[in-house]
Amino acid sequence: MESFLSSKRAIAKTTAIVLAVIIIVAVVAVGTYYILTLPPAEKVTITFWHTYQYEGELKALNESIAAFEQANPSIDVVVAAQPYDPSRQKFIVASQGGQAPDVFRVANDWIGQYADMGFLEPLDDRISSDLKARYIPATLDGMSYNNRTYGLPASYDCLMLIYNKAIITTPPTTTDELISMAQAHTNTATGTYGLVFDATTAYTWFPWQYGFGGRIFDPTTGKPAVNSSGSVDALTFTVGLQNTQKVMPAQSDYTTMMSLFTTGKAAMIINGPWAVSDIRTANIDFGIARIPRVTKTGAYPAPLVGVKGYIMSPQSKHEEEAFKLMDFLTNDQTTYLFQKYAGTLPSVKSVYDKSDVSQDPVTVGVKNQADVGQAFPTSAEMGFFWDPIATAIQKYRAGTLTAQAALNEAENKILDQIAKG
Repeated sequence: MESFLSSKRAIAKTTAIVLAVIIIVAVVAVGTYYILTLPPAEKVTITFWHTYQYEGELKALNESIAAFEQANPSIDVVVAAQPYDPSRQKFIVASQGGQAPDVFRVANDWIGQYADMGFLEPLDDRISSDLKARYIPATLDGMSYNNRTYGLPASYDCLMLIYNKAIITTPPTTTDELISMAQAHTNTATGTYGLVFDATTAYTWFPWQYGFGGRIFDPTTGKPAVNSSGSVDALTFTVGLQNTQKVMPAQSDYTTMMSLFTTGKAAMIINGPWAVSDIRTANIDFGIARIPRVTKTGAYPAPLVGVKGYIMSPQSKHEEEAFKLMDFLTNDQTTYLFQKYAGTLPSVKSVYDKSDVSQDPVTVGVKNQADVGQAFPTSAEMGFFWDPIATAIQKYRAGTLTAQAALNEAENKILDQIAKG
């Protein structure tokens, strides 16, 4: 009897196990069928505006976007290239019309204006302590305004002296040496020049203004100070390189500068790391040095150290995906690509641990120049300086106004625009 009961219990147990297995298989089958018959997840499309224009930058960008989309198959990124200078106003117009891109690459001096207009999404709640620790502190600070963070930093840069090693063996250390060397390598008959830089913009004038003792904003009052005696000396010096010493061509803009240097017809230029890719493509053996000290003051010209990074529009309907792209574009792999292909200085601390970065002469050279640079103001008022100063340079060079009168006019225009808002 006991044997019979044991057998019966065994059969019941086996039957239960079989039924359980059948149920599990059925559930798995139904679940698999349900999963396989679900419609694919709907893709999210985000729009990304960028201002990259040089070969190395574009190569790094294209590889990075492809890697992002591969890692995030549910996100499509519509990439739209924008000319650098016009893009600043274009973003304002697009934002006013409700057509702003989800993500936009900006220079940090644009942030104050955009934030005051309500066109930037604050990111403080999205930036974790780990993410904050990723960046060089000054670069993240550069994407902040009025104690709020509006962007993630990708790189920082500044102007520097770049020289052709086939022409200049030892770079100048003072402005007197700079002029002497430039004169020795200038021959207008053959179209060769000792020094070339874009002499038409405030951006390339600000370093000299600082070196001669001037400042963009008065350090005491905080008001514009572009017509100070140091500023006048700086304008006299820079225009004198063209009109008096004649070591620079009469037309000395960015295109002329790069054309002459990449064809071996300019000994020295003042440009940034973004130009490195084109210089290398031209097979120019070049070196990098600090812009020489001003002999009169003993001070270094201080180029604006600008941070470039990515901001998000508050109009974005896909903020999570937009921030994910911003995060990806400022991680160690992406910023390393930009350093490798375009020579930009990464905002990410860990990239400098790579031997090929820490020993790269461009990276070392730019960091050396940035050490004596000045922070790029993020004040919204900064946007009112560019055109008036460019006009002052033009009028003084043409002889229609003295240096003092030209800068007085620029100062008044800046103050007037600030008053109008």
